[in-house]
Amino acid sequence: MPPDHARCPSFEDHDHAMDEPMEAKLRHNGEACTAANRFYVHEAMARSFAGRLAERSRDLVVGRGVDESVTLGPLIDRTAVTS
Repeated sequence: MPPDHARCPSFEDHDHAMDEPMEAKLRHNGEACTAANRFYVHEAMARSFAGRLAERSRDLVVGRGVDESVTLGPLIDRTAVTS
């Protein structure tokens, strides 16, 4: 795999642009082959970016995909586990 595989650049206005990195990493629960593996962030904003990413990650609600309050559904269900 090339070193730049599935990269996601981030720009100075990352408060406004935080949706893009979240989508890049979590599209299809992060199982898509195109899910971001690394973020390129200028060192001047690395701490802030990491903090915002962690904050947004903590806000995720994991559960059944049919529940409207859920923002991140399961990867597998009980039937798939037992079959």
